Amino acid sequence: LMEEAKAYYGAKSSVLCLDLLRQLPLWRTLPTIADENKWSSRTLDAQYEGYMGVPQETGPFTEKLVESKTLGLVHGAYLVDMFGLISHSRKCWEDEKIILDEEFYDDKVEWLAKGLRYGDMAASHLVLCQGFEGGRSKWFSDLPLKGYRGEAIIVDNISWPHHILKMNQFVVPERTGKVWFGSYNRHDDLPPKPTQEGKSFLQSRMQMLLKEDGVIHDHFCGIRPTTSDRRPFLGTHPNLPHLHIFNGLGTKGASLAPLLSKWMVEHLEDGKKLPSEVDVKRVSS
Repeated sequence: LMEEAKAYYGAKSSVLCLDLLRQLPLWRTLPTIADENKWSSRTLDAQYEGYMGVPQETGPFTEKLVESKTLGLVHGAYLVDMFGLISHSRKCWEDEKIILDEEFYDDKVEWLAKGLRYGDMAASHLVLCQGFEGGRSKWFSDLPLKGYRGEAIIVDNISWPHHILKMNQFVVPERTGKVWFGSYNRHDDLPPKPTQEGKSFLQSRMQMLLKEDGVIHDHFCGIRPTTSDRRPFLGTHPNLPHLHIFNGLGTKGASLAPLLSKWMVEHLEDGKKLPSEVDVKRVSS
């Protein structure tokens, strides 16, 4: 996953003339002795070799946190500028006239012997990438696909090192000097807009954890698509050979998308079998 992601975002950085990928140290809080012991035991596991540092007090955050904390350093963590990737890619697609900014309607699809037609467009395949709304599709409504909403704030007037901190919330430095702080999560309420409840919660948590009083510059939310077994849904509809789904990437979307999209293309173009862990067929098997 990591090798494919680094290659993809690196190539996109060159094409879009953007620096989309940054390697930043990521620190996780270890609040209990049990957490420290679990961390230390995993450093001896060959599968974690090279990823986990020795636990230490406060790390680079000595003057930043209200309370001293034991931290474990995660090596090999990267930060993707997903907002930059999406906005600049979208601009390129608009310039090339290969994107339509309009609502998609299931009922407008006409299935043909060797593909489909949608309005004036004919295609060999239709791949639905509808995020949390994918479960509302009449073709995939039986899938255990749900939305999980998260809210975050962008904070100014905080001096923060170029390190990511993961407590109950993430503290992430942006290139602009601002700090991303989040998130506030809800799975039972999915309005696609930030709430005062979420903003108040995040502001309260920030004041509890950080010494500096930041100024909230922006407040936003996003809804990620999640699945019951925490594995993505890729593959073909059981009764419609030209209809496919690419969804359910959950919390690891930035890491998963480059490799999984490669698998999806190979599945559609070359007939390669999808790994069982991500194949949507597993739901009915």
